Amino acid sequence: MFKWHLLIVLVLFPPLAGCATDDYLVPRWSSAEALADRLRLVTFPPSPSRRTNLTLERYDLAVPQGESLEHKYDSEETLQRLILSQAADPDMEKLYGIAELAYLDGQRQQALANRSLALDRYGVAVVHVYWYLFDPQFQQPRNPYDSRFHKACELYNKSLEAMLRLIHQDGHLSPGTARSFTVGSHRFRIEIVTRGRWTEKFERMEFVSDFNVQSLAHRHRSEGLGVPMVGFEDNPQRPGKLASMYYPPTMALPVTAFLRVPSQPARQDVTGEQVTHCQLELHDPLGSTHTSVEGSPVILASDISVPLAFQLDNPAFRERNEVATLGLFRPGETETGLFMLEPYDADKIPVVMVHGLFSSPLTWMDMYNDLRSFQDIRDRYQFWFYLYPTGQPFWITAAQLRASLADVHHDLDPGNQNEKLNQMVLIGHSMGGLISLMQTIDPGEDIWNLVTHRPFNQLQGSSELRNQLSSIVFFSPSRSIRRVITMATPFRGSEFANDYTRWLGQKIIELPAQLIGSGEQLIRDNPGFFHDTELLTTTTSIDSLSTDSPIFPVLGQAQLAPWVHYHNIAGRLPGDSLVGKFSAGSDGLVSQRSAHFLAAESEILVDSDHLTIHRKPRTILEVRRILLLEK
Repeated sequence: MFKWHLLIVLVLFPPLAGCATDDYLVPRWSSAEALADRLRLVTFPPSPSRRTNLTLERYDLAVPQGESLEHKYDSEETLQRLILSQAADPDMEKLYGIAELAYLDGQRQQALANRSLALDRYGVAVVHVYWYLFDPQFQQPRNPYDSRFHKACELYNKSLEAMLRLIHQDGHLSPGTARSFTVGSHRFRIEIVTRGRWTEKFERMEFVSDFNVQSLAHRHRSEGLGVPMVGFEDNPQRPGKLASMYYPPTMALPVTAFLRVPSQPARQDVTGEQVTHCQLELHDPLGSTHTSVEGSPVILASDISVPLAFQLDNPAFRERNEVATLGLFRPGETETGLFMLEPYDADKIPVVMVHGLFSSPLTWMDMYNDLRSFQDIRDRYQFWFYLYPTGQPFWITAAQLRASLADVHHDLDPGNQNEKLNQMVLIGHSMGGLISLMQTIDPGEDIWNLVTHRPFNQLQGSSELRNQLSSIVFFSPSRSIRRVITMATPFRGSEFANDYTRWLGQKIIELPAQLIGSGEQLIRDNPGFFHDTELLTTTTSIDSLSTDSPIFPVLGQAQLAPWVHYHNIAGRLPGDSLVGKFSAGSDGLVSQRSAHFLAAESEILVDSDHLTIHRKPRTILEVRRILLLEK
């Protein structure tokens, strides 16, 4: 029967059936090879660039491999001669040549399954190109605008990624571990450490270059030094981590790997071997996209969209959040609550995103992905999401969100010392806008007076039912909220909630028996107490959104919290569109009159339908503008 009802809804109301998503992530056929056009990597053995050949000719360092083979030489002997020449007579181009030859030989050794030797060669490459980029003795001639400098940056990234891939295959790419490689009598020891706000020890890691993003509208990455990766922390709900109860079962986090090499002379250990201690730093690009080398800033490469796509494709996460249909038709079988997709940061203001009818937090992922691409937003804000079953009346959900916000504030800051938690921003779409608004109003006794004029203390019934009803009709605005952004919100109800859709909703939405029975029980226990029982017996969210619902006049007249700033975004369909011809002056589901919020400090009109308004670039830019108002 449920499937038959669902089919009816999807046929009659196709605009609402827009929540299904494809996979967010697909593997690449092969990882991107930035140097393939410059280094002849498709040959065997791979051949160096004209730049490196010129260096070898200039200093007469090539060791021929065959008399008739132009520019073909013994890679091992030539590399060693170049290293000795660099030690005796330092030169930037020699450093680049060492790095390139070592990288190419690493490719060759890896193709021959000599993994250990390949790892050494990649280590030699990344260390020497690092010195090319940063060694202070070459500061004067270094030209960051030179195309050769850019090629050196590419070589650093490719050498580092190649080395990390081999380390990763051995399962040793984890903070607190170390690896070594040798060049003659010189040993390089690499310690893996974390940098930034996190201390996670990742259970596994993936390389961003192995994947493409789909389903998300945009992929946000930035060029720089380092290797973008994804770090996975399984079962992050751990004792002692205050926010861990709000984390998903697995967290996929953006990571940038950067190898730091000291420029000072190597120290000798007890064996007489020269040892250079390097650090492989795992940076958090959501915290900072820069590091410093020799007192100068260095921009790190990053990709924040691939880790998000990994998170969204996680089966446990998708099962929990792809609940648009179930949440509407069987709200008693879905979860309710706040959750985070990145580690809690006490220094950032929370932005809580509240979805609308027949939807889930997945609807916010394009906006979330795009907002995080702005450094000024990442520096100030963290994003939380509220998941709730959309089949129940919105004032019940508003009471549940009110309790959830109070709980998270107590859990994270029991002493109420963190000012950031008292600057929360709520963003609500459609019915989520009404739920958000109800966190910041004081209705007094107006909601209670809709059902009775008798004092509440005269109400008979169990304490559980009385408390449940009290939380719905009596409440104060939250002191933790400073801004509310509503979009496509039916402040005066929606024409969608007509006689037919309400009848159909009552037929197919199965509210929990406890929720249905509580109002009816109070009516039975208090004969003649209520003069209007509509709010107590309203059975579905569609009923609650009717334009003739008595709660909308109350919401419109309720006292707004004076410390809260309100902003509104309404949609409209183009008049020349097919749907627009039949829905003039609306977004297809909510009229412009109903979507207008008189008390808003700012309000814009976006050319959009109801379901996609929060994904429109203009909407996202408006949200960014509003967020940046907070000093």
